[in-house]
Amino acid sequence: MVLTSLKLLSKEDIEQIHQATIEVLEETGVRIHYDKALNIIENNGGIIDKDSKIAKFPEHVIDEFLKKTPKHGERNHYNRSGEKCEGKKVSYSTFDQGTRITDRDMKTRPSTKKDLEEIAIIADALDAIDTHEPAVTANDVPNETAYLHEFEASILNTEKPVGAGPHDPRIADEIIKIGSVIAGSKEKLVNKPFISGGMCPVSPLQHSKPELQVLFKFAEEGLPITVLSQAMAGGSAPITLPGTLVVHNAEVLSGMVIMQMINPGVPTTYGSSTTNMDMRLGSCPVGAPETALISAAVFQLAKYYDFPAVVAGS
Repeated sequence: MVLTSLKLLSKEDIEQIHQATIEVLEETGVRIHYDKALNIIENNGGIIDKDSKIAKFPEHVIDEFLKKTPKHGERNHYNRSGEKCEGKKVSYSTFDQGTRITDRDMKTRPSTKKDLEEIAIIADALDAIDTHEPAVTANDVPNETAYLHEFEASILNTEKPVGAGPHDPRIADEIIKIGSVIAGSKEKLVNKPFISGGMCPVSPLQHSKPELQVLFKFAEEGLPITVLSQAMAGGSAPITLPGTLVVHNAEVLSGMVIMQMINPGVPTTYGSSTTNMDMRLGSCPVGAPETALISAAVFQLAKYYDFPAVVAGS
């Protein structure tokens, strides 16, 4: 969770993106596919159209709840034993979540739970890796419980903080229960969290019911969560990178505002796996040069708001 010194955007550029984001959130709004979220937004000053399920956020509401979000440097990280992790300006994590793996014989196959366990063991031993997320999918277990298997493979094989990131509220409940047992109680887990959740908006400018349900569960417990946009320039976002950054920013900030409406002061991270769309294949090339440009700009935006941030790499 870091901020970079690479500056691709000028102060004027950042301010323009911010103001365009405010305009989008005030005038266009975000479609919210969860009535509980619509109600809490309305109760906290948002403007709701219940037929279209679009929520609009006046600028004063955005400002009010972004101020409640813990700033960069105010959040501590803990390992599975409850020990405080050393703070770093730049930190690295494994990132989720591939579906296949290439062995030393250069043959590619579906990834398994054993692969997850071995990756976690290696990541735990590497000083350069500071936090861990399940790097591949366990294709050899039932799909309904796959994320629990993947969480188990991670949490039993690394002491480092684990990004759980469930996208199913039922799985989120189980992960929080498991984390509470390991910590000794839910209170101890909240005081020294070694797991964090994740939710992803649906570009352009939507929050799905399952993702919001996960957000509510982590927020209500006081556990940290990352709101991570996966907008694609030329696909689910404008073809221009500044336009994509506006959509990205609106998606993330609206999620963070909702998080603070639920539980003011709960730790929230500004996240990005935003990239461009491959126009030939219709795919999401996270290793493309555009991803690096967007990620560098995202860190500048996060620094503008003074939020901790995490971005995708390759």
